Amino acid sequence: MRLFILPTAFLLLFATAALAQRSTSSASDYAPYKLLNVPTSPAFILLDAEPITVEEPTSPTDFFASLRNATTGFTAFPNTYAVNFAPGWVFGGKKFNYDNFSSGRHVGQNIGQTSIISLGVLTQTPDDIEERTRASLGFKFSLWPGKADTVFGEMHQKKQFLLAKIGELRQEFDDASELLLQQDANYVTLDKLIKEEATKDEPDIELLQNLMASRDRVENAFRDKVIADYQDQLAELRDTISSLTFRRTGFFFDMAGGMAWQFPNNNVSAGGLDRFSFWTTFGYLTKGDVHFIGTARLMNFQDQLFIDPDSGLPEAGDNLYVDAGGRLVYRRDRFDLSAEGVVRSALNNDAIGSTSRVAFSVGYQVGTNQVFNFTFGKNFDGTVDKGGSLIAVLNFLLGFGNKRPY
Repeated sequence: MRLFILPTAFLLLFATAALAQRSTSSASDYAPYKLLNVPTSPAFILLDAEPITVEEPTSPTDFFASLRNATTGFTAFPNTYAVNFAPGWVFGGKKFNYDNFSSGRHVGQNIGQTSIISLGVLTQTPDDIEERTRASLGFKFSLWPGKADTVFGEMHQKKQFLLAKIGELRQEFDDASELLLQQDANYVTLDKLIKEEATKDEPDIELLQNLMASRDRVENAFRDKVIADYQDQLAELRDTISSLTFRRTGFFFDMAGGMAWQFPNNNVSAGGLDRFSFWTTFGYLTKGDVHFIGTARLMNFQDQLFIDPDSGLPEAGDNLYVDAGGRLVYRRDRFDLSAEGVVRSALNNDAIGSTSRVAFSVGYQVGTNQVFNFTFGKNFDGTVDKGGSLIAVLNFLLGFGNKRPY
């Protein structure tokens, strides 16, 4: 099991790069999108540092970073970092076309465009008994991410209509170009000079090339004038898309996993595997403002301390847990509000009782692919300390590389 996770992550990285090469799309068919909603990172979930643990389906930017700050009066620098990148988009993602991006019908393409590789670091505060650093490597992808909201489909159809109209106008221009161009004095003059120079016994080749280039510019200006209105509509369409937050609707099903290591006293040589996990999130994204998401997760903690009920003394062992829960999300424009509850149960150790996590979250998009999120609630009980620690976290997510087919 332990040897399986890292090869899986690197295989996923290679496969998504290959999948991205299968479709072709012109660079002019891409527009900037607002893709990020609330900050969720598989690496943070593995570190128990993610404010939101019941994730939504992924429509990631090429690269995004998460910064988290716990309750220190928000006067200290962030103590937890995660970077995430989408290999399917970074390595050849411009090969995806609109159907691949929007429909969610093709599982291979879904995996290629939604895969995330996630790296995280958590530095414990000096107030802990033992100062330590944790590092994690995670992955996530959607088998079925849902389909693009109908508004984006309508815009895509409008774009196809405009491109078809431009093609028709260009063909009409080609058919009637001679008649149209003969009405332009500059074109007529240049055409005459070209013919005169070309018929000379020793024509000036450089002059001839310059004259022909000037004539081509006049001809292209005519073409641009004919299709200018439709080109303006295409530009307006791109601007409209970049102003809207991208949404998906319908059933979705995501897979994720990874592993984390701990380094006591920040000593690399003393480090070792801390935990590994696999999980899924699923649900239905409505066309309205309210959505429900469920999750199921398996986690294995290595050499975890717990209290033996017979002796009352701490012992260490490998403990396997299952998490199950859900999240209710309300989203309107740039604002989102959510509540989640997750129950954790030990599968192989009767000495550890069930515990739960409850969290409320508020998020706001402060800019294009820039999200602030504040979460407040109660975390899972520890295996030694009970009562559940307070969750009070401010998280900032910043995404880069957001051009997608439209």
